[in-house]
Amino acid sequence: MLLLLVLVGGLKYASSQGDTDSNLTLVFKWNVIDYEWPSTESRSQFISESKYVPQNCYIRDIKIWKTTTFVTVPRWKPGVPATLARLPPNSSISHTSPPLQPYPSWSMQTFEDCYSLQSAHTIDVDAQSQLWVLDSGVVEELVVNRTVCPPKLVIFDLQTNTVVKYVTIPPTVLWNSSVITTMALDSDRQRVYIADSNYFSSGFIVYDAATGTFERFTCEQLNPDDSSTNINRIPSHILLEFVSISLNTDHNRLYFSTADSSDLLYVNTSVFATTKADISDLVIDLGSNSRSSKLISDTKGYLYFNVIDEKSAAQWRESSGGFNYSSQVIVKSKLLCHWISSMDVDEDGFLWIASSRFYDYSNNRFTMEKDNMRIFRILVPRLEKPRRPRTDFNTDSKEDLQDELLVHYIDNTTQTEEIEMNNEVNEDAENPEPIEIEEINLMEEENQADVDELPRNHKFLIPPYTESKNKVDMPLTDDCDFQIFVVSTEEVLHDFYLAKKLPSLNSILGEITTDETLPNVSRTSLYRILLKLGFKFGRVKRESMLIERSDIIAWRRSFLRDVRRYRQEGRTLYYLDETWLNCGHSANYAWRDTTVTSAREAKARRLSCGFQQLNKGQRFIIVHIGSKNGFVDGGLYTFQSRKTVDYHEEMDSSFFEQWFSQILPLLDPNSVIVMDNAPYHSRRVVKTPTTATKKADIVQWLATHDIIVQEKDYLKPELLLFVKNLHIQERYVVDEMALDSGHIVLRLPPYHCELNPIELIWADVKNYVTRHNTSATIEATRNILAQAIGQVTDQKWFNCCNHIATAVEPRMWQSDQLCEDLVEQLIIEFSPSDDEDDPFLFQLDFKNFDNC
Repeated sequence: MLLLLVLVGGLKYASSQGDTDSNLTLVFKWNVIDYEWPSTESRSQFISESKYVPQNCYIRDIKIWKTTTFVTVPRWKPGVPATLARLPPNSSISHTSPPLQPYPSWSMQTFEDCYSLQSAHTIDVDAQSQLWVLDSGVVEELVVNRTVCPPKLVIFDLQTNTVVKYVTIPPTVLWNSSVITTMALDSDRQRVYIADSNYFSSGFIVYDAATGTFERFTCEQLNPDDSSTNINRIPSHILLEFVSISLNTDHNRLYFSTADSSDLLYVNTSVFATTKADISDLVIDLGSNSRSSKLISDTKGYLYFNVIDEKSAAQWRESSGGFNYSSQVIVKSKLLCHWISSMDVDEDGFLWIASSRFYDYSNNRFTMEKDNMRIFRILVPRLEKPRRPRTDFNTDSKEDLQDELLVHYIDNTTQTEEIEMNNEVNEDAENPEPIEIEEINLMEEENQADVDELPRNHKFLIPPYTESKNKVDMPLTDDCDFQIFVVSTEEVLHDFYLAKKLPSLNSILGEITTDETLPNVSRTSLYRILLKLGFKFGRVKRESMLIERSDIIAWRRSFLRDVRRYRQEGRTLYYLDETWLNCGHSANYAWRDTTVTSAREAKARRLSCGFQQLNKGQRFIIVHIGSKNGFVDGGLYTFQSRKTVDYHEEMDSSFFEQWFSQILPLLDPNSVIVMDNAPYHSRRVVKTPTTATKKADIVQWLATHDIIVQEKDYLKPELLLFVKNLHIQERYVVDEMALDSGHIVLRLPPYHCELNPIELIWADVKNYVTRHNTSATIEATRNILAQAIGQVTDQKWFNCCNHIATAVEPRMWQSDQLCEDLVEQLIIEFSPSDDEDDPFLFQLDFKNFDNC
């Protein structure tokens, strides 16, 4: 009955040619997403408060369970009221735009409540009818990229629609730049594989539900591809979220692919059982599958994937050995819009495909006149006699691996049959005709040779093992390493200005590569770091150079002028900052006796087993303040971390302001307090209205600034324009507290920690702990931390402050001037008189990069 209803509903969209089981059937379609609301009043309230913005809701992942379709709606933009939902039973609705039912309830969708769902991305169902949800905890990536909660797994019982378990992903397996949006579920072993593709050190995070433990494994192949091209102006940091991973039928291979790369890769899951932290050398490249954003497997030994560049979906039988996506396309149609965001295979063997105009969504071009999201299904053709692949590969050596790949090779020939359908759709037409299938590619396989009949003269279809070319010799292992690298990178770039040379990405990378003290990074990673530092790439005829954002330059120049003036006035400059320290913070390297191979041997020879690496243990957050005269007595504040990823998230304004009020009386009169712009330093006295502010509150705010308007006479965008035109300077609570005590707050420019001497002090403190810490207990860490801070002398503080004042600040001031002179010289050299028809001859053309 279920099959009959769906097929009857799809008849007017299907061609009369070919078998009906081969037809691509439209099941759901939406211009924009709407929900089932408790009442019309609640919907209106959500809209008026900008908590529901229809064009900002986008379906990313789908999962078919029995007759129910589950979907995720990530909070990539503001105004997504529910991030996990389900659709009405497939047997009762087709070819409509049904409202989404928040799952399991509206209360589970509460924004900024870490016991609710914040931004669900991928979902799966295990054998026990439990729905696993990966919640990134990061919202509004297409706007401001805010982390509101730690990433977590949430498990629901689909029989009772209740939460079974919350599993927070610990910070020990995460980076500050981690992108946690994609997972693969091994329901047999209750194990979850999570991909983390970022610009510094990508890898897999493995959660074992039996033991409740997480482990991280580095995998360089997940790093962004330097050679990839842009995909219709989709922000590159969003493409990171479309890493696709899938386990095969037997759950002994983990396949993966990235949206910016054309390779299909896999790794045997057995490698995750070892203690090896880096699995990059054990990854097998099957060859090109074009660019893909979704991989899934079924129970019959097939892998399905989309082909981004061709608006198509393809299948590959794992036992066939050779991989070639172009001969295995099963559906290719304009109906698939621009982007296949998700796929799933149901119990009846139907492939479900969720497609959308993601290019338009990511560039704010959703229009109400078109279907922006569609869900199809198709009964896919099966290749005859699927056979299980060999899984007992010995990956201990390169030679063994190549021998196993040779045995695994299976010669096969394929024949592609294309069925041309009539009445192709012109999606650009104002009034499109009823939806018809453009074309469907079917694939059959014949004459498959048996493994035992493999001719000796056949070549590999799977590339042999090769050494990774992009291996990072010294990865950025923590915040300290990253800060050092960022500061060094900025210094290298400004060295070019001082030498009156044009800095380009390749020349900067060359300088970093030759510095043995810095880690090796890819060209793409360096590019992202430069963007984060506020540099832009400009072009002047055939000469190209990296130029810093004007607002960053102006902020830095203002800071340098102010700090110079305050020193001349004889004011005391105090510097404050926060850092962190693990209980197990200790040396990673030490001399060891390689002749001692076991504890038994050490005991027999009356020797020790050497120093053992400490577990990271509990994390401490440390806040302090100091000047050229040393640390301020009574200014130290420490507390134990709870569980969030970034130590900046451990602090909030109430903690900081309470500590700040206690240290203000300890400072010299009329002093200056230098700090960065962390959120907890920057709580506003009066918050400026935004799109999330109620209309009545905006009117009231305008009245306090002598602008009287009637609420009914203006729309919210008009009121916000009034707010913008006032150019109100933000006032911060800590600034007001300092002024009341006779002090001034001076804020560092973004990404300029090298102007804060306390960063050098923190490095000295951590080095002391590294050398002396031999225990991971909380009490021992408190003691060693007190010793580390106590050994920082007043003279060391004076030297650090003097280094900033006499070396770092003058160098920045000089390089800014030289950079401007260099750019002005180029602009004059390529003046309009040279060629008035070419605008690039006399002005810099800046590309508007997204600030990551």
